[in-house]
Amino acid sequence: MSREYLHTKNYIHNELGISKERIEEMVYQFIEKSVNDMVESKLNNGWIETLIVKKIGEVITGKDARYNDRSVDHIKDVIRQEVKAEVVQRINFTSIDVK
Repeated sequence: MSREYLHTKNYIHNELGISKERIEEMVYQFIEKSVNDMVESKLNNGWIETLIVKKIGEVITGKDARYNDRSVDHIKDVIRQEVKAEVVQRINFTSIDVK
């Protein structure tokens, strides 16, 4: 341990009377607040939505996707087509009595 570290540690513990446990608690509180603030900020500015749309676009196209209104509409259309195809495939039309 460096001399500066020991001086700082002794000052915090002896002069300020702050325990190691209290320092850990303060650090955890700071981290929790920082993470919550960052998540809240990202949720409010549409970052999460952009990330999700980008990732879905990459999965669908196999390319790096950019977020814009057209890409959202395209993704919705592709999802609709896939859901429709899956529903049609799973329905057994021979068991439906149409009158």
